[in-house]
Amino acid sequence: FEFGLEGEKKGSATGDAARATIAQTSRIKLSTSGTYKFSDSFSGRALIRLENNRNELTDKTRKVREVSLSGTLFFR
Repeated sequence: FEFGLEGEKKGSATGDAARATIAQTSRIKLSTSGTYKFSDSFSGRALIRLENNRNELTDKTRKVREVSLSGTLFFR
């Protein structure tokens, strides 16, 4: 299980001018994953990830939704 909050703010200024914000983003991330061994010859993995990246200047949000299932088959 993983949970994360991040924020970033970038500014720019020249000389004596006041600093102006050129980028401001916030990120919320939540993911969980697990593995399971079904038998000696097969194991599986599952992942669920939700992530929102918000650009505060443009007021837009990029959303990531991921669901992943995988399996490994062993030949002996």
